[in-house]
Amino acid sequence: MKKRIIQSKKWVTMAMISAVILLYGCLHDARDQIFIGPGKLVDNHSLIYQVDVKLERAGDIFIEYFNAGDSISLYTSIFENTDHAVFHLIGLKPESEYNYVVHARIGDDIIQGDIGQFQSGALPVGLPDLKLKKNNYSFDGYILLKTFFDPGALLMIDSQAEVVWYHVYDQTTVRAFNFSPDQRILTLTDSSTIEYLNLFSETQGHINTRSHGFDKLHHDILMDSSGITFGLTYNYKILDLTSKGGQKKDTVMGDGIVAFSPEGKRIWDWNIFDHADPLKDDSINYLKDDWSHANTINLDADGNLILSFRNLNQIWKIDRETGRVVWKVGMHADFTSMVNELDFLHQHDVHINRYGHLMMFDNGINNRGFSRVLSVKLDESKKHWEPVLNIPLDKDHHTFRMGSARYIDDHHILISSPKRQMQISIIDETGKIVWNALSNKSSYRAIYINSDIIRHKKWF
Repeated sequence: MKKRIIQSKKWVTMAMISAVILLYGCLHDARDQIFIGPGKLVDNHSLIYQVDVKLERAGDIFIEYFNAGDSISLYTSIFENTDHAVFHLIGLKPESEYNYVVHARIGDDIIQGDIGQFQSGALPVGLPDLKLKKNNYSFDGYILLKTFFDPGALLMIDSQAEVVWYHVYDQTTVRAFNFSPDQRILTLTDSSTIEYLNLFSETQGHINTRSHGFDKLHHDILMDSSGITFGLTYNYKILDLTSKGGQKKDTVMGDGIVAFSPEGKRIWDWNIFDHADPLKDDSINYLKDDWSHANTINLDADGNLILSFRNLNQIWKIDRETGRVVWKVGMHADFTSMVNELDFLHQHDVHINRYGHLMMFDNGINNRGFSRVLSVKLDESKKHWEPVLNIPLDKDHHTFRMGSARYIDDHHILISSPKRQMQISIIDETGKIVWNALSNKSSYRAIYINSDIIRHKKWF
């Protein structure tokens, strides 16, 4: 259907816009038209609405849309210098009425179509139950989670703990997932398949790691700004553990790293047994089935790799070109601290935060009795570290497994802690909980997604 040219300021209500369109249409003959095809919810997704738009001649196009009960507009990305574009409207609330308007700029003319309407669908069965318990902090972004049992699912929630995006699998998945610099989701669908997923819930590629000689990836995957994907692997070595109370030919399981090019080619791998001797660890007979237990891979500010070993209570920096271990921080490691009680235990989600400090969710063990958020400043030349943040968490956030802690702005930290119930919380730097939601299913971590990744600006 054809749409007439209008010159308009930001509209306030549907009735006012309709009146302006009617009046202007009587006064001005249309020269360029917008053609809008029938919209639809995309297949197998109730929270993504697809709109097909064509112009009589090439121009720039975007769509403005909003919940009928909300005055805040959302904007799609812009398609430039084209006469045809297919839009995906995301960030929708379930079972809600929405209005939308197509905006186009053709030459010096700015035009827009009539208001369209649609309704989002219901959430699929099997997504986690989420309950907002405390809401004393208003944030503008979204929280990305992944449940990996019955069935596996990725989901985003907003500040009201409502699901506004999801991607459901038909089987149990592996816990590892991450968000890439090019705004895609990396996820392990099984232990040997890396999937690349965009925010329209479209799969954009896979890597079968088994075809590259790696039967299993585990715990974490990461993409750098050049498109190289890193994953954690298992490695094995036969050792004589009789001196440690074991067998003459015992198998020790350790960890490694594999890297893939943007085209999916294996380009680099690393093996812990090339850089450390398990026989120097007095606990090796006890830990031989999972000696080092790597659980996080991340990047230092210089682009080299940061690796967290849970069972060693250590964090290593690894030169990504040579594989050399640059330093080790933690128990029985290179760095020292004047405060002995700062030794972290069974840590997760180790990364370099916005202030350049090494930050982690420090799980602790049962005899310590609490988990905490720990951020430390490293002096690499002096091999010394000192605390910047040391925030003990309450008993509801104490967990011996999984967990994450990441800044979402200059003074607030998003934490996840899966114990009896999944706690998803935002705290300030004093440890005060200002936002909290509960889930009946766990996620390995919680990742904050800035609002402008989902909701773009008004382009013109």
